[in-house]
Amino acid sequence: MNISPLLDELYEQIKISSSPLLRLFNEGISKQQIAKEMLSISLDLPDEIIQLYEWRNGTNLSRSSIPNETWLFPLGAFCTLESSIDRYRHFVGNDDYWRTDMHLLFEDSGGEKFLIDCNKDSGTYRMIYKYSIVSVDYDVLITAYDSIETLLATVISCFKKGIYYYDFTDTIAPFKFIPSGHILMSKQYNVKSDLWKFYE
Repeated sequence: MNISPLLDELYEQIKISSSPLLRLFNEGISKQQIAKEMLSISLDLPDEIIQLYEWRNGTNLSRSSIPNETWLFPLGAFCTLESSIDRYRHFVGNDDYWRTDMHLLFEDSGGEKFLIDCNKDSGTYRMIYKYSIVSVDYDVLITAYDSIETLLATVISCFKKGIYYYDFTDTIAPFKFIPSGHILMSKQYNVKSDLWKFYE
């Protein structure tokens, strides 16, 4: 699937919101560079994730001391390909939950992570899992977004409806969101994912 229209719409929404991400996103990288980097861990990314990195190579976290303003959605800062590969090397084999066929896309400094299933033979291929080692209400690893397309659609809708917004008078956590709206939109766009079934 071509996700360029979704990425264009996402960029328009973060532009309208005056998001700090406008200055924090890294420039995209080429398909050839992506393939070269991924060879080091022998993991094949779905085509739409390659498109994502061609668009932008994650967020430059070194430019900001405020983790919250790096979020694209609650607890989700877009990782660079290089940092995702570093995390993969660190966690795979040393962690009971991070499987060899999973690739990190988003994370928060508090330890929350969002991993995509890259196993073409899996029943959850292309689905995005939330990984939370401190989870008590549901499994450490649980499906949260049906695909990168539905994640982007969720984020776009939340910005459009004012569910995600910024309060720049708050210098500690300028990114704000309305929890009930975030849950509603996430449930609406991600009907296959188990996470939102805990919020009835």
